[in-house]
Amino acid sequence: MNNDKHLKSETPILGTDHTILDFWKWGFSNILTNNLRGIFAEFLIGTALGCLNQLRVEWDSYDLVYKGMKIEVKSSAYIQAWHKEKYSNISFSIGAKKEYDYSTNKYNPTVKRNADIYVFCLLKEKNHEIIEPLNMK
Repeated sequence: MNNDKHLKSETPILGTDHTILDFWKWGFSNILTNNLRGIFAEFLIGTALGCLNQLRVEWDSYDLVYKGMKIEVKSSAYIQAWHKEKYSNISFSIGAKKEYDYSTNKYNPTVKRNADIYVFCLLKEKNHEIIEPLNMK
């Protein structure tokens, strides 16, 4: 499989009667989970900036590139996918880190902030009955 190309929803999962769309619907429908909410925030920012021309790289030191600038997108929400008695505290971390180099399979020894721009996204709804992460209005 070529990891540089976008999958099509009708791509079959060989040996089953399912497509990749079936997998996506099963595994990635709850956008309130922390990891998917973060990826969705990256998608929304990339859409707004028109910079979704490359596939997302998991564990990269930044999320998007816009006009040569590295962008890190952070996401938080008061309501989480799991049941909680109270709202989550909102916080964002942009601390310095070691950058992973995929070409050498090693971490760079230098600790630094690896993005030029940080975007903080907040899903601010506090009502469990009406929260809708897909509503951008």
